[in-house]
Parts: sequence; structure tokens; C-alpha cells
Amino acid sequence: MTNNSLDLIVENLNSDSAIIFLHGFSGEAQDTWGKFPDFAGENLQQYSIAMLGFSSSMWPDFTGIWSADPDLPNTAKWFQTQLNMQPLSRFRKLSIIAHSMGGLVAQKALVDSNELRARTKHLILFGTPSNGLKKAWWARGWKRQLDNMSLGSDFITKLRTDWNARCGQTPPFDFRVVAGSDDQFVPETSSLAPFPEEFQFVVRGDHLNIVKPREVTSDSFRLVATALDNITKPPAESREELHSEFQQANRAAIDRVTAAGREASEKAVVEAVLELDGRGARAEALAMIEEHLRANPGWTDLLGVHGGRLKRIWLDSAEESEGNRTPEQDAIGQSALEKYKTALDISQARDDHGQIYYHAINVAFLELVMNEDRAQAAKFASLALTHCQDEIDKEYWNYATQAEANLYLRNFGLALSNFEEALKHLGGALWKLGSSKLNAGHIALRLGDSQLQEDLDAFFSPELAELEQAER
Repeated sequence: MTNNSLDLIVENLNSDSAIIFLHGFSGEAQDTWGKFPDFAGENLQQYSIAMLGFSSSMWPDFTGIWSADPDLPNTAKWFQTQLNMQPLSRFRKLSIIAHSMGGLVAQKALVDSNELRARTKHLILFGTPSNGLKKAWWARGWKRQLDNMSLGSDFITKLRTDWNARCGQTPPFDFRVVAGSDDQFVPETSSLAPFPEEFQFVVRGDHLNIVKPREVTSDSFRLVATALDNITKPPAESREELHSEFQQANRAAIDRVTAAGREASEKAVVEAVLELDGRGARAEALAMIEEHLRANPGWTDLLGVHGGRLKRIWLDSAEESEGNRTPEQDAIGQSALEKYKTALDISQARDDHGQIYYHAINVAFLELVMNEDRAQAAKFASLALTHCQDEIDKEYWNYATQAEANLYLRNFGLALSNFEEALKHLGGALWKLGSSKLNAGHIALRLGDSQLQEDLDAFFSPELAELEQAER
């Protein structure tokens, strides 16, 4: 299936209800959704199912050299047109499921069309930057679609105003916004925060795999199936039931720690904290960390997890403020740095190679990205590199840490070789590669090396795409 196309996967001639899948930036319909439409066809048989593909690529919009992709207002008008032509025009009840930028297209179409709002019964947005995104370092303003969805753009500002005026606090359809627990591309401040809490959900996964369920028991498919299977129930009731289901699901790790109390092991507490954070309960996760660190101040892995939660909060807030950081934001970042340094000191006293390089490379990251101190970053990168090499049984994070350390030390060719070695130990965990790409991008930006930025993007983008294809 190519872009600018329609694929009516399942046609139920006895129903006037259809599920419409809409992909995101630089995606294609079939590649984006994986088994999602197949699972829907097998388990939601009261619906017809269609996928729509629109033009979106990484090629620059240089008219006369390459054909330019349409901007988001134009794409939204195209989306409306498709829904008003055969074969989709016969469906009077639409359930729109959109990913990433596709969610902006769907929102724009809905605020612009009274008729479409009346036909829409469900709108589910996965990882959609509804409040915009700070332009990634690789964007540099050469795509109109990226310009449209950038933080503070005219498009985003008008979309939020129009949405509040026409859909507001009580949309005329069943509505859900969904964030991935490991999404490092679209922060929750953009995917969830623009909407009331009752519409917000978190599922396991990163920006890409939240819409690639491997089983019908995957969070993302269960969320959709629960919503769409309850089409005859009032929307508010369905939302309450789904919230209750997700609150009860996957609590085993949390329950074990609660039952064990202070007798819980460090590993069990770390698992419970990550589970809580993955479910969007970050305040509860931080409270659990602090409770157990008071009793066990030498738990270096938990200290690192604490630093990681704070680092993520700082990165999200720093991105939203576009560099105009507040003292409160910097206090959070400095607290993350202190957690990592404390854990590093304890790990060095124990000569624990794995913990030393884990904490040292995070100290290096914050010294460069937050404090802009290249000398300190290089110092801690060297420490991490030494202990990576001392570890006998190496796995993905060892080689990825070596790669990141060599970026700080400006050994760029060696860094890329380390990343290639890390790939051999990835084991299909795409989120790890995505995390490495995010860190490497921040480092290259702070180093001010545009050639390094291009080299990293040339390495990571094809690798992520190839692994994603192989996973399907």
C-alpha cells in the first residue's frame, strides 16, 4: 500500500460502522499499524476496517527539486474528502484511530467539519503531539509538516483554540488520548496534558510499538477493543470501565512490594517503580523510591532509577521551555545529577563495574546537556569507558555506553563502531535503540557538530526502520 491511498481491509455490508486507521509523520499505513487491523477484523466483526495513507516523508520540501508533501491543513482537507467519497461515504458511524501526526490531521478535520463530528463515534489518538513538539535537531525547518506540529506554531495554537471551542471538555464522541510509557519522542505534556484527565490513558511501549500490538492481549489493542466493543454504552460509562480495567491490570510487581513492605528486594522495588511510572503514576513511583531509599540508602540501582525519573522530568520541561529554564526546572535536573553521583560513589567503593559505567555515563550526559560543561562530561565519560572495558560479559548497554562515551571524547568513528556492535546485542528491544538515538542527538546538539548530527541520523534512522520491518 502506497501513500495517498485507501485500503478497505474488511467490508461488512450489514453494518454502517467503520474503523479508520490513520498513520503519522513519515509513516505508511501498513508499516505503521502492524497486526492492529488484523486483530480488529478478527475481534470487532461489527465493523468494516479501512486504512488511509497520506503523503509524508523525510525528503525536504524543496519544490522544483523534490515534490513537497502537503501541510497539515491540506492533509486534513484530504482526509475529509476521502471520508465523503465512496466507499467510505456510506459509513455513518466512524471510529478514527490515529497515530502521532495523524492525530493532528484527525483533530483538524473534526474541528473544521460539523458533519464529520456528527459521524464520529470514537476518536483514539496514540502518541499525538496535540500541544506541539519542540523541533528535533534533525528538523531544521525544512518540512512544512514538521513546522506545523512544532511547539507554539500557528497551526497548533489555532487547533487548540478551535478544539476547545467546538469539542471542549465534553467532545460529542467517545474520546481517548494515549501515551506510551516509554515514548521519548512525544512527551505526555503534549500527548495527554491538553485534555481533561478522564480522557487520558497510558499503555506500555515506545512511540512506534504502541501501535504494533503483538497479541490481542497487548495494552493498546485491549484499550481499543474495550472502547469499540462498548459502542452501545454511554461514552462516560465505557471510559470509567476502561480506567478501572487498566488500574487493575499488570499490578503484580506493585502488589509484591506492597505485601513485602520493607522486606522487599531492590530488584522488586525497581520493577514496581518502573511499572508505576509506565502506568503514568509518576508521583506514586517517586514516593515508593523515596520510601525505600530512606531504609536502604546504598541501593545504587534504585538511586539510578530515581535519577532517571528526575532526568526525564527535566528533559521534558526543558524541551517545553525551549531553553528558557526556570530555577525550579534546574533544581530537578541538579537533583537527578546528585542521585547519579551518589550512586557512582557507592559503586566505586564496591568496584561494581556495571553500576559504575551506568551512573558515570548519566553524570556525563547531565554535565554536558544541562550544565554545558564539556570537561566534566569528558571526565565522567572516560570513567564509564574504562569500566565498560573491564566488564567481562558485555551486552547492549555496555556497547551503547562505550559509544556514548566516545561521543563526549569526540572519537566519532569509534562511537559509530560501538553502536554497530551494540546492535548485535539488541535482542529486538527497539526502545533501547530509540533511547540511544535520543541521547546521541542531545549530545551532538550540545557539541554543535552538524556533521555528527547528520552521521548519527544516517546511522539510526535506517537501522530503526529495518529492525521495525523485521519485527513485523
